[in-house]
Amino acid sequence: MIEAARIEDLPSEADKRVCGPALVWWNGFIGRFSRLPGRADFGPEDLTARALPHVILCDIAPDAATVRYRLVGTNHVNFTQRDFTGATIDELYPKGSPLLAYMKILYRELYERKRPIWTINKAKHPRVGTTVVMRRLMLPLSADGVVVNMSLAIQTIDVDPFPDGKPIEIWQQSPKVDELERRFL
Repeated sequence: MIEAARIEDLPSEADKRVCGPALVWWNGFIGRFSRLPGRADFGPEDLTARALPHVILCDIAPDAATVRYRLVGTNHVNFTQRDFTGATIDELYPKGSPLLAYMKILYRELYERKRPIWTINKAKHPRVGTTVVMRRLMLPLSADGVVVNMSLAIQTIDVDPFPDGKPIEIWQQSPKVDELERRFL
């Protein structure tokens, strides 16, 4: 039996105007159908225009062995200065990267637990000292209602000013990623 998560379960650090509609939609679907929703079960109107720039949709292979970005919101494209739609997480992050290892853990947990995950992460650029904070709500999706084969994430990015005023790919260059919070909703 799939359990619903409530919007009240989102921590105070979550922007409920951005993450809330997706969690409300996911809960409503679980409550009505008692199964995981799939990609065909929602549209942009279920997430709201405020959330769309922060959306990341990923395909998850069996056992979460491979994760491929299916759709990347404009907020992330603007931050990284590239559209990584179609790339796998193994192609996006260097081998041995702390973020790659961390993201693999999150996707595996989403795959196995079939529960929404809330995280807050911080990384500091090793050369310029700029800090990035990412707040992420990950929702499991399933084509058959049981096995997780996709992730719908709403992820916001807060960035200290960069010395040159241009965002850079901080996550790939950071020697470590601090997890400030992780909870299953």
